[in-house]
Amino acid sequence: MASYVGETHRDWDKWLAEFRFAINTASNETTGHSPAELALGRQLKGPLERLIAPPPNPGQSRYSLIERQQQLQQDVVKAMVNAHTKQARYYNARQKFVQFQEGDLVWVRAHPVSKADTFFSSKLAPKWEGPVKIKKKLGPVNYLVEWGSGEKMDNVNVVNLKQYFGGEISKLASGRGGGDSVTLPQ
Repeated sequence: MASYVGETHRDWDKWLAEFRFAINTASNETTGHSPAELALGRQLKGPLERLIAPPPNPGQSRYSLIERQQQLQQDVVKAMVNAHTKQARYYNARQKFVQFQEGDLVWVRAHPVSKADTFFSSKLAPKWEGPVKIKKKLGPVNYLVEWGSGEKMDNVNVVNLKQYFGGEISKLASGRGGGDSVTLPQ
């Protein structure tokens, strides 16, 4: 759109027909076909293609719209299965198959934010906070964790939890829960 509009940003609506044609004729990565081809059973032709292309021969078998649409539907189903498999591989890359029990001690991923006025850099901050205690399993991937001595609880996804392998701690505390901070070797 930016290449059509250029410096005059008030004229973008003059190019809507061209934008619509470009979107309807662009091949989709997942389906492998354009929206026009899926809806109409054929590719759209631009003005220049209409001038120089030979007229179609209706006697050819490839012009049977029903056969073509059925083949397109089968192609789209195959392409969608392939795309789903590819996307699932990327989506599940960080999937963790760990289970925690009530009372387990875990680290929680920290999400610090830099603050220039207090000279705090998130790059230099600890990446994990805790240890904290698992209070309850809320679902297949969510846990309720207890900070300190129960003054604060959070709902945390398993992706943001890591097993704590230290000794037993008599008093759980964290800077996040408002108590004394526990510093443990990493």
